[in-house]
Amino acid sequence: SDNSISTAKLVANSVTAAKFNADVISGQTALAEAPADTDEFLVSDGGVIKRIDYSLIKGGGSFEKLATTTISSSTASVEFNNTYLTSAHRDYRVIITGLESTADDGQLVFRFSDDNGSSFDSSSNYNQNAFGGRSNNASTGSPSGRNIQDNSRFQLTGANENIGNGTGESCFWHLDIFDPLNQNSDNSFATVMWQCCILDADGKVGAGVGAGVFDKSGSEDTAFNAIKLFMNSGNIDKGSFTLYGRKI
Repeated sequence: SDNSISTAKLVANSVTAAKFNADVISGQTALAEAPADTDEFLVSDGGVIKRIDYSLIKGGGSFEKLATTTISSSTASVEFNNTYLTSAHRDYRVIITGLESTADDGQLVFRFSDDNGSSFDSSSNYNQNAFGGRSNNASTGSPSGRNIQDNSRFQLTGANENIGNGTGESCFWHLDIFDPLNQNSDNSFATVMWQCCILDADGKVGAGVGAGVFDKSGSEDTAFNAIKLFMNSGNIDKGSFTLYGRKI
């Protein structure tokens, strides 16, 4: 009778593609997060249906978006903790667009935390080497340096690359953070590298590149599971901060 055919009455190979409804996939409950490694997919292997674990197709070595924080009014800092810094990724990248500062002549700075952001290390162990110059400064035809030893934070600009707060002034970055959780067990200190572009109110452009290392004695094996970005004076007024993680 209608609606009462049991599986025992179905001849092998009788359920063909024509008998599947068009919403056989879209009609199911949506998975609202990235699949787990053991989640399975159906694939056609030369016309033969087989299953495959997500772990075999998720790829590696590429960055995937983890989170975005958008600032639209005065905010003290932007932080990313162990909700996002996990063993699922080895390295991280922060892309910052349209950053504006509440204070004139400021700098974007950076610190690590090993207690998920309960505190951020402010010891004098942040060392950096950075270079930069401006398009309207003939004296910086060769980049000038900002080399800082034993600082309490990384200053993420080149020399002469402070940030204004006038109309039309804004900044753009990409910041790479290498193995902050120390998964590689290589006894290396936490290391960062950055590039920045800073716009003046009159349309002039500044550029900076730099790298830094946090060389606190005994921290070679420390897992840093939170990061903090903030201004050395004033607050972040505007900007978009997107965190990406690199699988291995």
